[in-house]
Amino acid sequence: MKSLLTRSRPLIFLLIVSFLFHSCSVYHSKNTSLDEAASKGKKVKIETKQETLVFKRIKKIDSDYFGLAKSSSTLKKLRKMEVIGRVDGKYYSFPLESLVIEEVRTKNHSVSTVLSVLTVLGGAVAILLIAGGLSTSNMDLY
Repeated sequence: MKSLLTRSRPLIFLLIVSFLFHSCSVYHSKNTSLDEAASKGKKVKIETKQETLVFKRIKKIDSDYFGLAKSSSTLKKLRKMEVIGRVDGKYYSFPLESLVIEEVRTKNHSVSTVLSVLTVLGGAVAILLIAGGLSTSNMDLY
């Protein structure tokens, strides 16, 4: 039993790394406008002089822009920056006019999906290779 646990540690490590990379997001390298980000309705990364903020999407009401965030690290950063938001359905809505925005980048869904699939497939291949190595290491080849 103990040898099984020591042999499966690399497998457990690979599974953990696979799950961590599965939840990553890739953003376009090109800077976009708030208007374009609001019209796309995608996840957005906004870089200010102080912090990097990630919003579920940008909403435009009249000529004002609002970032929608769930309770996350972005919410904590905005509270630390003393930006006051309000509850907007299941999200918190924060006005963006008080922020000094340097970059606005939207999520690249196609690359994020491809990387997630490749990570899962790579993890599965590694698991099969390790499991195959474990089963053949117990066999006598004489």
